[in-house]
Amino acid sequence: MKSRELFTESLDAELRNLPTPTLCAVAAELLSDDLEGYCREAWHLVESTEFIPAMYWTAMCEWLMDVTLGRRNRVTITVPPRHGKSTLISVLWPTWEWARNHASNKWIFASWSQDLAIRDSVRRRAVIESSWYQNLFPQVQLRSDYNLKQEFMSTNHGAMFACWPGGALGRGANRLVIDDPHAPADMWSDTERESTINFVCGSLFSRLDNPGRDAIVVCHSRLHDDDLIGQLRNRPREETRSEQRNVEATEPAPEPVLAPELPYYVAGYPLPLPCNRPGGCRKAMRGK
Repeated sequence: MKSRELFTESLDAELRNLPTPTLCAVAAELLSDDLEGYCREAWHLVESTEFIPAMYWTAMCEWLMDVTLGRRNRVTITVPPRHGKSTLISVLWPTWEWARNHASNKWIFASWSQDLAIRDSVRRRAVIESSWYQNLFPQVQLRSDYNLKQEFMSTNHGAMFACWPGGALGRGANRLVIDDPHAPADMWSDTERESTINFVCGSLFSRLDNPGRDAIVVCHSRLHDDDLIGQLRNRPREETRSEQRNVEATEPAPEPVLAPELPYYVAGYPLPLPCNRPGGCRKAMRGK
């Protein structure tokens, strides 16, 4: 242990002696290949709380890196509320991918409310315009003539656009991120729930520039059997070609269980099943 501490101190001393441009170039090279490491270092830009490593966070980072590297292009992720899914999926992952590809691809982000969609769009822009990000990734620059809260563009023809049900679209994308599409209060209304699903499947899913190559990532907490992810699971595999990861945030994650006999491939981690009635989830968990 002592020899390891001495090595770490020696390495830190060597790094401190490097010129700042060289140190930034080394850090940028390392972080551009490590989404979780990037999130850890950029966390202070978007959150006031301390970054706490967790196995479920590592699991989500691995799947999003697979999307970036072209190994998967249809992924659904379910996470309990208040576990940082929006910070990762809607803020840090997109800015990390822009750092890798010089901000050359286009993104559409959808959320159930205008406030949430704009909030995360502002946070994405704040990360990109921060001195920390610009020192490491100066190749990513935003256009001064198109830099809005809802949408901004890069000087390399990339774009990030935020939308919500009922909002205008009229754009194409290489990445479609659907983060919490259902309003919790509307989950018990068949009409509202179906309206959201029709917006996503009927409008958003048609926005990809190249459907065979571009990616769709859906993430939300499960509150109903017939929510968006529930509907996607019941679709034929040839329609969705999606893979799902349910992330248990409170226990060490076991190895994924691939289940090809389901409508499409599912990598499952155990989570409490959704309950189809208001106020009934605790009773369902107690088995009453």
